[in-house]
Amino acid sequence: MPCLSVVIPAYNSQQTLEKCLKAIRESTFKDYELIVVDGKSTDSTRLVAKEYADRVIAVGANFGRSHNRNQGVAAASGRIVVNIDADIVVEPDTLQKIANYFSAYPQISALNGILAREHPHLDFFSQYKNLYMHYRFYRLPERVNFLYGSLHALRREDVQPYNARIKIADDTALGQSLVAGGKEIALVKGLEVIH
Repeated sequence: MPCLSVVIPAYNSQQTLEKCLKAIRESTFKDYELIVVDGKSTDSTRLVAKEYADRVIAVGANFGRSHNRNQGVAAASGRIVVNIDADIVVEPDTLQKIANYFSAYPQISALNGILAREHPHLDFFSQYKNLYMHYRFYRLPERVNFLYGSLHALRREDVQPYNARIKIADDTALGQSLVAGGKEIALVKGLEVIH
């Protein structure tokens, strides 16, 4: 059983998926499995995924990110399930930081990363959004009541299904459900990803 199961939900993600998966494969931490769930993409998403992933799960239609996440989580065998969006690039030490944090804080059920200041697109909106999100998240407390889609991780025993009826903020809803059930979610400010 691997320590981490990294789940990537994807749909027509050929533009970003290779950078995402390549960055994960360049991780300094090696005790993980990489699962991509493809929502019947019409581009080359599945071919890209097959180059890097340990498993590619093909679902019959584009049922949405929540459905794909649920399929990936169901197939995961790791003690910690890491959800990363297909347009996210992680640092080489990201998976190590996740494993270390869960080891150091056994009372934590889930954790979030934050967006880095940098963004590969230089247009005003992309730069503004990243800087704004980084600024806002960096000022939040260390314990929060939500999960953030770009990068979040949960202990296997605390995994619950994402609500597939919620098209936007399914991760937030799951985090609120965990906290309502007495679980703790950490915001790890040193865990930055590029969106």
